[in-house]
This record gives sequence, structure tokens and C-alpha cells, in this order.
Amino acid sequence: MRAALPILAACLVAGCGSATSGTASAPADPGVLVFGGTMNPSARHPPPGYYALRPDGTGLRKLAFSDTVGELNFSADGGFAATWDTSGDQTSIVVSRADGSEARVVPLPADADVGSPSPSRDGKMVALSFAPGYDAPSDLWTVAVDGRGLTRLTSTGNVVNVAWSPDGERIAFTDQAQLSDGTYNESGDDLYVVRADGTDLHRIAGTVSGYYPPAWSPDGTRIAFEDIKNRVSIVDVKDGMLTVVAPHGEAPVWSPDGRRLAFIRSAPCGGYVACLWAKVMIMNLGGVAAPREVGPTFGQPRALAWTTAELLPDETTTPTVPSS
Repeated sequence: MRAALPILAACLVAGCGSATSGTASAPADPGVLVFGGTMNPSARHPPPGYYALRPDGTGLRKLAFSDTVGELNFSADGGFAATWDTSGDQTSIVVSRADGSEARVVPLPADADVGSPSPSRDGKMVALSFAPGYDAPSDLWTVAVDGRGLTRLTSTGNVVNVAWSPDGERIAFTDQAQLSDGTYNESGDDLYVVRADGTDLHRIAGTVSGYYPPAWSPDGTRIAFEDIKNRVSIVDVKDGMLTVVAPHGEAPVWSPDGRRLAFIRSAPCGGYVACLWAKVMIMNLGGVAAPREVGPTFGQPRALAWTTAELLPDETTTPTVPSS
């Protein structure tokens, strides 16, 4: 199974950019943005971490997630988070409170290949890409956080990224189509939606990049994703109508009110091939204004989320870059 998010070599040099803040929108955006990456431009190989930031660019805070965790997904109400951790002999699925506290490892069979965990709204279940062995196909499965009830929902064969819908009734996932000669379809991954009980499976889009999970709109009617041309696209879940909303962006996520999208915009930093800098951008849907940058420039982008979880203190502070 191809990794849901490629592990990029850590690199953030002084030329990659410096910390900046965006201009506050009116009215103020709700919730907080969470992104993963490296924040210390003075170190050659700084450890990655996860950070919370208000959508106006204030209140930057490092969260309590381990440096070894990969993709980070929140439940629909923002109360829980799920990650996969590569610090042990095999990748583990970890569920915690939204700030990374009270973390617990989901017991799963040895030698399983797991990835892209997405917690249910109540935090009791996890949907994930799961293969019972390293040579087995990876499909969409669900499991309780105590490891009980491990159930396969699909058999598409190469599930990469997973996202539980806000109402908890459906799950979206991307599957990397494999050709008969064992290679992968260069036209991108397919995007599917299935009910949480495994029924009503249907494909709603193709040409998905597969690097980041698909993102449900808060009302569950649309899904945003990055396509293989590095564009932010939105597909209507019911009729499959596809709209490109940004020509350069990745990892799109919705604002809690459904009026805006945030996404990562990355570019080579001028070092070796895997060296990237990244910025978080926010755009109004249906508006004419250009996307605005919020927060600092950072390296090794790992994930992006827009959550209503209470991850920052009440007082407004100016952006700061925490030390690693």
C-alpha cells in the first residue's frame, strides 16, 4: 500500500520564508487551524510537530502530539483526534482528546498494515485503511477504540485515505487503482462514498492526488480534495458535479460554517528535491478575493485540519514561532 502521505526529508532553510500573519477576516472565522510540519528554520533536521493557530493568524501553539505521528484527523465535533504513529516496530493507530492528551493505542492484529485513521463523531469508533498482512490488499475497515468489532466495509483493494462524514452515517475514502500489470493508474486515485454499515458504495470522482484525506463539508453535501494537477476541487456528493476552486493547493479543509476553505500551498525551498516550504491559505467560497495567507511559513507539511476543538487560550496573542 502506498503511504497516505509521503515522508519528506526535513528541510527548512532561512530562504524558505519567515513567520507572517494574515489579516483578520470580517466576521471572524470560527474554530482553529491545526497543521503539521517543522518550525525551526535554524536547524538542518528539526523534528516535525503539530500546531494550532487561529484563522486570523494569532495564538500559535504547539500541541502535545508526538513527533513520530503522521496524519492527524479530528472527529466531526472536534472532541477527538486520531493519528498513526511510526515509533514502534509497526505503525499504530492512536486515538486521543483533541489536544493530544489521554492518548490510547487501538489494539490491532500484529503484522497488519494500517493508515489514515478517522474517528467517529463520538470518538468510539475509527475508520481506517487496513490490510491484515503486508501482502494483503488494503480496504476500508472500522473498529472500536478498544480493538473490538474489526469489520471490513469494502473490497476495492488499495484504500489510501479515509474521512468519516459529519453525521456519522457515511465514510469517504480514496483508492489507488492498480492495473493488471501491478502498476498504478497515473490518472490519480478514485474517490468513493459508502455508508458506515458497508452498503451503498459508489464512486463519485477520480483524478484525486491521494496525498491527503478528502474533506467533508459541514453539511455533508460536498467533499473537497486535491487533484493530480495540484488543484483544490469540490465534488457534489449527490450528483458528482466537480468544481475547481483553487489552481494551486493541497490538503483542503472546510471552515466550521462551510463558507471558507483552508489549504496548504507549498513550493520547493531551493534545497534538494524533497525540500519544501509551505503556507496555510484561506479562501472565501463564491467570493472574488484572492486566498489570504495566515500564520508562519513552515517546512515538511504533514496535515491540515480546521476544528472547533478548544485548543487555544481565550486571550488573543500575536503569532510566535515556538522552539522545537
